[in-house]
Amino acid sequence: MIDKSVNTNILWITISFTFLSSCFGAGLLSIPGIAVKMGILPFIIMNLFAVSFSLFCFYQIIQSQAQLNCKPRTMTYLISLHYGKIWLFFFDLSIIFCLLPISYIAVSADYFRNFLKTVAHLTVMDDPGWRMGMKFITCLCIMYPLTLIKTIKALSYIASLSIVFVFTSVGYVIVKFGIWKSTGEIIKGIHHDAPKVPIGPLNASMIPDVLTYICMFFSLYSMHASVVCVMYEYRNDFQVKNDVIKKQITKAIFYLTLPIAFTVYTGYGIIGVFMFDQEDCKTSTIPGCLNANSNVLLSFGEDIAAVVIELLFSIVVFVSFPCMLYPIRKSVIMFMKLDIDMNTKKGYLKYNAVGLGITLVCLFVAVFLDDVGQIQSFTANLLGIILYAMSGVMLWYKSGQKPENVIVGLNDDENDEEQLESNVESTKLTGETQEKAELIQHPKQITKQRTIMFWIYISLLVLLNIGAIGCQIYTWFR
Repeated sequence: MIDKSVNTNILWITISFTFLSSCFGAGLLSIPGIAVKMGILPFIIMNLFAVSFSLFCFYQIIQSQAQLNCKPRTMTYLISLHYGKIWLFFFDLSIIFCLLPISYIAVSADYFRNFLKTVAHLTVMDDPGWRMGMKFITCLCIMYPLTLIKTIKALSYIASLSIVFVFTSVGYVIVKFGIWKSTGEIIKGIHHDAPKVPIGPLNASMIPDVLTYICMFFSLYSMHASVVCVMYEYRNDFQVKNDVIKKQITKAIFYLTLPIAFTVYTGYGIIGVFMFDQEDCKTSTIPGCLNANSNVLLSFGEDIAAVVIELLFSIVVFVSFPCMLYPIRKSVIMFMKLDIDMNTKKGYLKYNAVGLGITLVCLFVAVFLDDVGQIQSFTANLLGIILYAMSGVMLWYKSGQKPENVIVGLNDDENDEEQLESNVESTKLTGETQEKAELIQHPKQITKQRTIMFWIYISLLVLLNIGAIGCQIYTWFR
């Protein structure tokens, strides 16, 4: 029986907004700078390829989850049903790396530093020592203490405002673009000539920089793990019929979420390309030359409207950090098989020790990488291709096949595991008519052609990932 509180006619709209909040985060702030660095043509091509491949992946995830009556709780469990325990390690690690809130530290520290520089006239904040020191201060003195709170329920309400401030930032840049087109000034009192629109990177030496962002574009549509969880919740907690949730979530992703996300990312990048100069303004003779910062709001210097948005945004990010850390900490505890009882002092200390370890890892990377775009590409390059791309190919390869494994203890619910095991066993058809129908609809043997294509796709994705991380390492030591 369907829960009366769930209106299945507009369910797809509700789900779409849930997914959009997963897509849009601090990474959106780096899009104009990335587009300018890459050039308009590579930017659009990579973004188009990423959204097209994501469509394929989401279709396979939805089909596989619906085939199992939405019983798997997580993406990790869904994959392990078909491929066994061997993939638990890689998918858990991939999800942990992809969720690391490293950019939160960089964004909040830069915003807070710029606020102090503008309001308190502390020009010393531009010194390299203070740029690094502010990350330690905001992370260890503000963010980490908030993670010591046992419940994040109160913080989650404030953290939900992060999407509001992300779009406020987008709106601010769009308004600035309109003002510039009408007055010729982006920053008050400084005339800015229209830059030459870059078709590609500035020169051949910038090609490795462009290639580092290949995997990052996949992460812009990072709903892969959420799709399985949302389908499970509506199917099992709200008792929405399997075919209904399958239809609704397909509409949510294909009709709203991905078109909106692609339009926002592409439009925001194009605005950046038309507004900011690709050449380094330190050596340029262009009047009013303006470069795009990796965090776009910082491109407008001490503009008071930008500074106010930055301050409010940094406060929300402070609170969002423990909310982001919560699922990662849970994943690490499960991954390391730690026995932690939060009701005891020892268990509470262990729990916070795990949180401190994750925080220090994030802080180290944030100190080493000062560019928000590079941080986003770094987390995506660290096994991100497994979650964002390989998951879809792996489920496509097993499409129409019945799961071969039921891993007890992973789905967190014994009833779910027993029911899923029963579903797997029930697929061994007894009737001759059913057997023939099954053979027609779901061949038991995977064709040789599909196997060859599978390994070609997997090999290409792995090479893509190796190439991206290789280029990123090269740019660090260049």
